[in-house]
Order: sequence, then C-alpha cells, then structure tokens
Amino acid sequence: MSAAKLYNLNANDVILTATPLVLLPLIIGATGVILSDYTPERWIDCAARHRVTFTIAVSSQLAQIAASFQDAAVNLSALRSVVSSSALLQADVKTALLNRLRCEIYKCYGASEIAIATNLDMRDSHKVRSVGKAINGVDIYIADESGNRLEAMQKGEIYCKTDLLFKGYYHLEGKSKEALHKGYFKTGDIGFLDNDGYLYYSGRKKDLIISGGINIYILATSTTPLGK
Repeated sequence: MSAAKLYNLNANDVILTATPLVLLPLIIGATGVILSDYTPERWIDCAARHRVTFTIAVSSQLAQIAASFQDAAVNLSALRSVVSSSALLQADVKTALLNRLRCEIYKCYGASEIAIATNLDMRDSHKVRSVGKAINGVDIYIADESGNRLEAMQKGEIYCKTDLLFKGYYHLEGKSKEALHKGYFKTGDIGFLDNDGYLYYSGRKKDLIISGGINIYILATSTTPLGK
C-alpha cells in the first residue's frame, strides 16, 4: 500500500512483474502481468502487448531493456511510471529510457527489511546522482561507528526508521538485535545526506553478492575468512 500511494497506483493500472512484486496488483485490485521468464525482448513485447502502465525493475534489467530498444518497433505509450531499484542507474541508461519511454522514471532506495525508504524523480536532474529523499513515514540519518548522528555531507552508515520495519530474521534473534539501534535499522550501506536532505549511496559495509539485481547477504558462522 505504501508503494501504491507513493506512485499513485489504483485498480485501473496494469502492473508488470519481472521482480518479486506479485502482491502489489492483488492488494490494490489492479491487473497483474507476470513475466515468468525474463529477457529484455520479452519485457518490451509484454509491456506493449498488455498496455502495461507501471513496473518496478532492477537497474540491470533496465540497462538491458534500454539497449534493446533500437530493435523493438513497439508502442509503449501506455507506460506511465517506471521505477528503478537495486544498483544505481547509469546516466546513459537513464537518457535512453527518458527518450524512448516518455514517462515518469523514478529510482528508489530501500531494503527487504524496510521496504522503500527514498524516492527520486529522474527528471530532477540537479540531484540525479542521489537516490532521493526519505518518503513520508521514513526517517533517515547517517551514523558513525557508535550510532551517533553525523552532519550533512559526512559519510557513514545509513540508518532508517519506518513503520514498515521487519520483525526480525527467521531464527536469527541475535542478528536481528544487532541490526537495530534505538528503533532504526542499520542498513549496512554507506552514504551521506546533502544539505537538502537528499541521500547519496556510496557502497556496502557488509559482505554482499549481487546476482541478477538481487542482494544476497553472507551471514558468516565462523571467523574463518572467506576463501580460506
């Protein structure tokens, strides 16, 4: 419901699911189109054939889709909003998407534990390197190693407080407690806030593997270094 409100979605929308977002159209009574076997060509064909109006895609998918536009003579005029998640969207990909899709293009920052935390309209060009400002109901601050708030433009770990905070990791009570600080989730991401409150992502603090735009976290069970 938070995503539906953020992107003005309703029962008239046709939502293309190429990432784990199956529940969104069901919750709001919209039409859901599930792309079970992703390729950029199938994504483009599906979006045109079903007159898709909204989708959230990981940045690696959007890069492939943008590169495939030149070979796709299809009508994508029904698309109203596209949201990029996961890694940062490259400038040339953003330009290609804006030129071809002619719709609202956003990028968001979040995590499974907190859902969407920030949002940026990609047409807001003077802040294009950021991942946007905290959405309603979310508070973000940058912390030092002790969890203390840092000033604007200072890099540290991104802490986030939201009503959508997870209840904990399954059967990992210790890890769940370690992930929180006074009600804030410690994302393990490094970044900074500028003087206008826009968040800039710099990288990961925790060990992480990215596979197909999905973040896979390593929860070590021993002190033996990886690869040893």
